[in-house]
Amino acid sequence: MRALLTAAADGRPVVLFVDDLHHAGADTAGLMLDLLLPRADGLALTIVATCRSDREADSACLRELHARASARGQAIAERPLTVGALAPAACEALLRHHLGGQADARISDLARESGGNPFLLEALARDGAAGPAPAIAEWVRRRAQGLPDEAARLLAAVALSGQPLPQGCCCRPRG
Repeated sequence: MRALLTAAADGRPVVLFVDDLHHAGADTAGLMLDLLLPRADGLALTIVATCRSDREADSACLRELHARASARGQAIAERPLTVGALAPAACEALLRHHLGGQADARISDLARESGGNPFLLEALARDGAAGPAPAIAEWVRRRAQGLPDEAARLLAAVALSGQPLPQGCCCRPRG
């Protein structure tokens, strides 16, 4: 990995962006810290990573990063950043990008229904181009209709939990 980054960098500084670090395992922490060690190849690397604040405590990668950095006498620079909802104008711009002119009459409804959540905006844009903006509950119901029974039961369990579930919690052996 380091050789690949060094070759791609061609002597320039590199910023490596890792999204959703809370999903990564302890091995990722080791790789990240090893990449940051100074070496003769001159790689100037900065790693920027995101982690959901409600998942920090459960993250094996973050625990391992802090433990290994501490053992080396290093510290991890953390900068909390609160990401709020998109403003209505930004929602409408994102929808226009996805829908073009085909849904001008529904753009403000879709933007309002999303609550400024970009992930939900894109999902509503995919489904909303074909008809009126559904209420969120109706949209979820439509999306879940074609699921196999086992997947529908899993979706119901996760939805009813009201919080993220530990990985593997809803899995059972098959055989």
